[in-house]
Formats: sequence, C-alpha cells, structure tokens
Amino acid sequence: MSWFPTAELHEPRKMVFASCRGLSPVRSRALLYLLEDLACALDDATLLVPEGSGFPSELQAKSARFFFRNGSSRLARSFTPSLPLNGSPHELLFIGCQGVGDLSTLLPLFTRDGIAKRKTCFMEELWVKDLELRPLALACLRTCDFLLVGCSETVAPLEKLTGVPCFHLPPSVDTLRFTPFGLDGKTEIRPRTIDLYWMGRRETELHTAFHQWSRDSGRFYLFDTAGNAPFQNHIEHREHLIDLIQRSRYFMVQEAKAGNHAVGHQHEIGFRFFEGAAAGTVMLGPPTDAANFKEFFPHDEVFITVDGSPADFVRTMQELDQQPERRAKIGRRNVAHMLRHHDHAHRILQVMKIAGLKPGDGLLERIEHLGSVAAATLDSI
Repeated sequence: MSWFPTAELHEPRKMVFASCRGLSPVRSRALLYLLEDLACALDDATLLVPEGSGFPSELQAKSARFFFRNGSSRLARSFTPSLPLNGSPHELLFIGCQGVGDLSTLLPLFTRDGIAKRKTCFMEELWVKDLELRPLALACLRTCDFLLVGCSETVAPLEKLTGVPCFHLPPSVDTLRFTPFGLDGKTEIRPRTIDLYWMGRRETELHTAFHQWSRDSGRFYLFDTAGNAPFQNHIEHREHLIDLIQRSRYFMVQEAKAGNHAVGHQHEIGFRFFEGAAAGTVMLGPPTDAANFKEFFPHDEVFITVDGSPADFVRTMQELDQQPERRAKIGRRNVAHMLRHHDHAHRILQVMKIAGLKPGDGLLERIEHLGSVAAATLDSI
C-alpha cells in the first residue's frame, strides 16, 4: 500500500490531510471525511489517500510497532507501506484517525520526515481507558508537534503520556447542509413526518417500549437495524442521514458510548447532539454528566431532559405536540447556535490557529456567511 496526493503538488500546500477513505468506508467515518473535503474546498489544502492492498498485515504492523517503540524509526519504515511523496515540505500534515487501531496503517506518515514543517494527529475517539490499555501503540504520536482529540477528558492524560501539546477538537457538522430552514433561514424545507428517530446505539428496554408504542399508536419510530455498515459514497450517506433527521419531530440523544463499560466513567458529548441541533429537531434524552456541555451548548432547552420510564418519554412527546411554538423556538435556537459555533469551518479555523497558519479568504467568507444565516434563522422566531 502506498499514499498518494489527490492533486498535483507543484507548490507546497498550507495543509495536507492524510485520510483513511477507501481503506475503511464505514458510516462512523463519514463525518471526518466531510471535514477533510470542506477544508480542501475552502483553503489551500489537499488530500493524501492510500492506494494499494489496504491495511498492512498483522506481522507488518507488530514489527513496525516493535522497532518504533525501541527507537529505530528507520527499521520501522522497512515494515510499513511506502510513501512516494516528494517535493518541498508543506506547512501542516493533518493525520486523521478514528481510534488507536488506525495507527498501524498510518505509521509511515509518522516515521517519514520532510512531508510538512509541522505534523498533527487527530484522534476522533480516544478514551482514557485506551491510554491505560494500549500505551505502546500510541508511541508514534510523540513525533507530532501537537495532538487533537475528540474526547475532552482525554486531553490532559494524553499530553502527560506523550509529552506533546494536546487540544480538544469537538464534533462538528456541515451546518449549511443540515439547516432545515434553507439559506434564507425562513420556512422549513421538509415536513416532520418521522415521529421519533433513535440513531445508533440504544438502550434495549426503552427501544422495545418505543417499538411497541409505534405499533400500538401508528406513530413512525425510526431506528437503525444495522451496525457500522459500509457505504458506497460518504457524501450520499451523510445527505441521506441529514434528510432523515430534518424529517424527524423528535430525536433521541445521549452521551457518547452511553452504557459502554469499555470507556469506564468517562462522560463525553455524543455526536447526536450536534447532528440533532443542526437539523432543528427537538432532542430528547437522559441528563448528561459531560462537564463541558454548557460550554458548547450554553442556551436553554438544548434538549428536553427525560429521566424516567418509557411512559415518561411518550408523555413528554404528547405534551410537546401541543406546544408548536415552543418546538419551533427550540429548533431555531439550536440551528442558529450550530451555524455560529459548530460548523466544520470553525474546527478547521481552530486547527489553523493552533498551527500558526493564516486562514484563507474562502474559510473566512464561509464563517461570515454562517453568521448571516444564523441571524436570519433567529429573525423568524
């Protein structure tokens, strides 16, 4: 397997995004791929993508990790796929990972010098438990100038483990695609024909009760029937998902990896909060213990807290059905907040500021446009 740029690199670029697309085209990764796409569309950036036989063999991966941990990056490179990328160094190499398991595949990007003046790795899901159970697998992160992690409580322990400055990069979405009010911020563009949507991981007892409620009442309860399935096109997958959430009256939310004992007692804001808020649906869920929730969602009624039985959820939905103005205000406040603070453009700008890079006009113009759409969205309340 080799890594190749998706565009001719006659001149050094501001940012080069090393992407796992093609190697792992599954639903949970589509969000990161879209962030990479938007960065390339808005600023002086390009993609570096793998081509060839796919993930290295387990023997290759173990050999590479052994030599890397023991201080021989030269021998480590001999057990990893090639990286035929020549030319002047770029400003920043951004290595995008979903978790620890990606590091073996991406190892040549950590061991190869001269790709960029600075290097960062973004670990979308890295839990404190991962640091405790797999510290040696993270040794390659010490070659980075700074690290980005999607789990806020992992920042300090990761910095202590690696000795590398570490920053929290929260979830984000393409809010201009998600907004249900159009770019003029006025009328909803799709009817809310789905009564309740519970996407992804769910609690069995509550799901069973919702399923029975749907059968008894004739209400439309939508839920996933497959796990982390492959997609054919990450853009089409996300557009389909957006369409479903925009059509949902109520949307179940919970903390990331809720109920998963593998992450211990770590509390992180789930992706569903960002997706549901951006689509203007009314979110329902149990209380969150994420310490930074108010930092990212400081306004009132971000989601309706329901901490009780399935009957409590059904009763809450029935009460909200009788309050259309309240539902409308909840949706518009959330959409406007997402447009102003949690678009992919805001995360790209955050990375550039950390790296000391000057944002281009395309990125700054998008952020200004997001503010205008947010203002129009609130004007219609």
